[in-house]
Amino acid sequence: SVSGKSVAEVPATAVVDVNTATMEQLMTLPGIGEAKAASIIAYREGHGPFSSLEELEQVDGISARMVQSWQDLALAGQ
Repeated sequence: SVSGKSVAEVPATAVVDVNTATMEQLMTLPGIGEAKAASIIAYREGHGPFSSLEELEQVDGISARMVQSWQDLALAGQ
């Protein structure tokens, strides 16, 4: 089990934790390709974990509109 939840409780579209996601997992988010995924990981490694999804707007190439579109797909600081 993951975080006390059984596998059956994980939604079909798994939520991406931007603080622990691999490049491949980040690339499942709309608008994220290899370069932006690498930028997110580099920012995370340089600044520490994201405290909110909105903090992703500080990453080069990530817009507020993109972050808004991920509200049900990603989480940070949880």
